[in-house]
Order: sequence, then C-alpha cells, then structure tokens
Amino acid sequence: MKKRIYDVTLTISNGMVVYPGDPEVEITPITKLAGRASANVSCVSFNAHVGTHLDAPYHYFEKGRSLDEFPPDVLIGPCLVCDMGETEVITKFSIQELSIADYKRVLFKTKNSRIWKSGQKKFIEDFVYISTDAAEHLASLDLKVVGIDYFSVDSYRDRNSPVHKILLGKGVLLIESLDLSDVPAGSYELICAPLKIENSDGAPARVFLREL
Repeated sequence: MKKRIYDVTLTISNGMVVYPGDPEVEITPITKLAGRASANVSCVSFNAHVGTHLDAPYHYFEKGRSLDEFPPDVLIGPCLVCDMGETEVITKFSIQELSIADYKRVLFKTKNSRIWKSGQKKFIEDFVYISTDAAEHLASLDLKVVGIDYFSVDSYRDRNSPVHKILLGKGVLLIESLDLSDVPAGSYELICAPLKIENSDGAPARVFLREL
C-alpha cells in the first residue's frame, strides 16, 4: 500500500497572517507573459520567520549556530506527532507519559491547527504554547527537533521567550506554524527542507510527514 504523504506547510501568499510587528509578505510580478514578456518572474519579500519556518540557535544567541550549519539529517528521519487535544498549555505533566524519549523529533498538534483550517486572517494571541517546565523536560531528552502548530513555542504574552532559549540553547531546532490539522497522532518520517540562507537565524521551510 502506498504510504500517504502529508504536506504540513502553510502557503506563503500576499495578505497571509504574520507575527505582529513583522513585515507583510509582498509577492510582486516583475514580468508577465500576459504583458508580452518572455517569462513570468516575481519578486518576493518576507521575514525569515514567515509561515512554516525553522528557528536556529542564532535566533536568540549571538554565538549560536545558524540554520545553514546544521546537516540535512537533523531534519529528516523518524518523528512523533503528539495530539494534545484541548489543552491550553503544553506542560511537563501533559507530555511526560508520551513516548517522546524514543524519538529525536517531536511535533505537537494542538487546537491551534483549527485556526489554519478555518482560514482565519487575524493573528490569534491566545494560542497553545509550550510551558517552561515542558521545555526543560524536552531539553533533557536529547532531541533534535521540536515543532508546534502556530507562530511560536512561547506564549505571546511572554516577551522574554524562555522556551525558545531553553530549547535553542540545547541545539534543538524549532519548527513553527505547522499545519497539522489533517495529521493523526503517530509515527512518521519527517522531511523538512528550509531555505539555505547564509548565517540564518531562521528560514521558511517546506515540511512533509510520510507514513511509516
């Protein structure tokens, strides 16, 4: 039986929701076949953390590794998708019984994914995030990747970004703004390909989950 592949990437487009304070996405045609040009060519402008993207340690640490310094195998391999149901905050208590320690990559599916499914065009401040005690627990598990289905692993109201600092400080790459709305909990192969940008603190990525 053919294994299903889920595309869990948001489409980058003009007018898409961005994190408050970030520049809007601009995709502008430079030449168009309809205008008798020889080809369609567009200019794109957006933040490195737009849509489905990765955060590297350099995002919060001056001497942290940039995204282009990580080998591809960090972002390709077995992955656990955890369905957190209706939880408001991902805490250590809510994840300590899960089989996360058996994996190097873990993605958290929360009710955030309904936001993408609904086509909401407004930033939602009260999204589900990871608590600091959960982050410390995850940081102790020798993980390579942690992902979540909205803009940030941190609470919108905590501008100190402790969860970013805990996980990135351990060299764990973060995938944010995943669309996991159609993905059942379970084991998958993660295939994540961020743009290769020199000295990058982050980059947009195309992310797939393939059934094992």
